[in-house]
Amino acid sequence: MLWDRGQDGPTHVLKGHTDHIRPLEVRDGFLFSGAADNTVRIWNIASGECVRFLNHTNYISILTFSPDNALLRAGCGASGQVSTWNWRTGILVAERLTHARQTQLYTNYDGHMITSGLDGCVRIWEQDGTLLETFTAHDAPMRGQVMVGRFIVTIGTKDGRIKLWDWASKTYLTDLQEPVGLIANVATGYGKLVVSSWKGSSELHQIQIWDLDEIEKFASRYLMHVDQ
Repeated sequence: MLWDRGQDGPTHVLKGHTDHIRPLEVRDGFLFSGAADNTVRIWNIASGECVRFLNHTNYISILTFSPDNALLRAGCGASGQVSTWNWRTGILVAERLTHARQTQLYTNYDGHMITSGLDGCVRIWEQDGTLLETFTAHDAPMRGQVMVGRFIVTIGTKDGRIKLWDWASKTYLTDLQEPVGLIANVATGYGKLVVSSWKGSSELHQIQIWDLDEIEKFASRYLMHVDQ
């Protein structure tokens, strides 16, 4: 559903997927939705029209773009299968298997593609899928990572940890807090990091909102203290 804050109801209800929807991304006036029906649908936000759908080989848990936004990647976190399209034309550019059950989230940073894995590892790739570097960030599956200036924040799942690293040296600095239980979801936007977690079915869920600028300032001060 698309909503306008000035109206009581949704402006558009987008129908087309036949199974539950997982990731959503917005680029250049279009909404991209990936679903467990193994498809990506591209919607015109202004009209609500589905202008294109793309078929993948597995359910879609990841959507990401090349640095110039020309290429769309859709991936399945469980299998590591990634498909890349020119999304404006619908032409399939490449299909690649990264590492089975290790790819959860893609980001683009400094011209590279970065994945966080079910094995607790962060991997750095060329845009063509060539693996450059691997380092272990958690001893449990990861929910993802966020770049903050020269630092990286890695988010676990079952370990409930939010860890801060110096990106250039891959040096662990500190946890941002005590473990919070199972981390269920992570989102970023408007300069914020949002983390939702829970400790069990009988416990209240918790949502934390972090200011990315404040995280960077804290990391810089911490790194300066460590260097001294």
